[in-house]
Amino acid sequence: MSGETIARNYVSGDDIVAARARFAALAKSEPQNMFARTMGFITDYNYSKYVRGDNTPAYAAYLGYLDVQELYPDVRPRSFRAFVAELLDGKAEKPYKVLPRFV
Repeated sequence: MSGETIARNYVSGDDIVAARARFAALAKSEPQNMFARTMGFITDYNYSKYVRGDNTPAYAAYLGYLDVQELYPDVRPRSFRAFVAELLDGKAEKPYKVLPRFV
């Protein structure tokens, strides 16, 4: 909507699986290696999102989560596209009017 393009760096599921195994092995062989442990957490999260698909609406329904559209079919939330249009027009309100000084 802004006319900008973002370069995308695609990573295959196989690459995620390989990185996950690599960092798990490194963390096991070097338990004090915080980089390996942190990357292990990150690759586990990426595996959950992109390989297993744990972040899909179908999986949420399978787990029993409620869908606001099913509970309140008359409620029409603002679309992401409408929010971006307001943002680009300079009309979007700040979500937090008062922030701590360090932010």
